[in-house]
Formats: sequence, C-alpha cells, structure tokens
Amino acid sequence: MMFKRIRAVLVVLAVLSSVTVGAAADLRKELVNALPTAAQAKPWTPMVETTTYGEGIGLTEIYDGGYKKYLDNGVVAAVRRVYRKGGLVAEVVLHRMSSETAAKKLGAIKKSEFGKAAVEQAAGVGLSGGFIVRQPAMAMVIVWGGRERPHLCSIVISGRGADREPKPAALAIAAVRNAAGAPGAAKKAKH
Repeated sequence: MMFKRIRAVLVVLAVLSSVTVGAAADLRKELVNALPTAAQAKPWTPMVETTTYGEGIGLTEIYDGGYKKYLDNGVVAAVRRVYRKGGLVAEVVLHRMSSETAAKKLGAIKKSEFGKAAVEQAAGVGLSGGFIVRQPAMAMVIVWGGRERPHLCSIVISGRGADREPKPAALAIAAVRNAAGAPGAAKKAKH
C-alpha cells in the first residue's frame, strides 16, 4: 500500500517537473525570438553566437554578481545578445518581468543609478516608459512596456561615438514591441 502511494507521488512530481521544464523552454524561446531580427536591427548586425539566457539563479549567466537585485525586483528571466555596427557594440538584455509595475520600478532604479546625469526620454508606440543616458563613448537605454507580458529592455552601446548614436533606443523598442506580440513595430518608434 505504501509503495503505491510513493509511486503515485513520484508520478505527480515527474509530471510537474516536465511541465516546469517545458514552460522554461517556452519562455526561453519566446525571449530569444523577441530580440531584434537582422532586418529590424539594421544597420546593426546581431551576433547570434553571443545569445545567453538566464532564469532564476541562472541570471548569473547574464549578470556577474548582481543577479539578486534583478530577481528581487521582478525579473523572471532574461536573454542577452550583442549587436555590432562599425566600431560600436550594443549589449541588448531583454527581461521578462513579473508585472508592469515591477518593470516600471526596475526602470526607476536603473535611472537613479545615474544620479544627475542628463537623461532623455525614450518614447515609442507600445512603450510604458523609458529613458536614454549619454556619457562619453557610451549610451544606455532602458525601455519597458506590455500589460499581459511585461518586459524591460536595457541596452548599453559602447565605443567611440556611442554617445552621439542618433537612434540608440531602436533596438530596445523593437525588443519590447516584439515581446508584446507586435513584430516589425520598431520602424514606428520615435527617438
């Protein structure tokens, strides 16, 4: 009798485990597919081999030592990819957030890290908010949006002239719009 109960519990655990693994694989695929395509990224070139995914403690694959801050502020999973344009490099990190409120809060935390640095607003169709910070040889963009599937995207562009990049938010806006289910919308974005 006891053996049958243990066996039943093990079967239930196996089923739950396979559902969790399947859901994680689906989320990974969803996030990777939401990254800007080569067509959306032009004139940037995606370096597909740099794609990294993390979920839970697996965020250490993306964040060296700071992953706990992201987990504590609503990051469920994230995917990272590098894009290149001439001598510039853009590191794009798309985060699936637990809620739109969490995305807005994490955006505010990231913005506060720059203190009194000059901040521009990043705007685009389908975004809830965002900003751009430019410093010598660097531009950082944070945008967020999505009610049913909230996301936050951060981009750090580095290299000589990165602070003069004319449309630094285009990659981030494309990622958030793709994640919300509106592929191709990056063309409509305002900067």
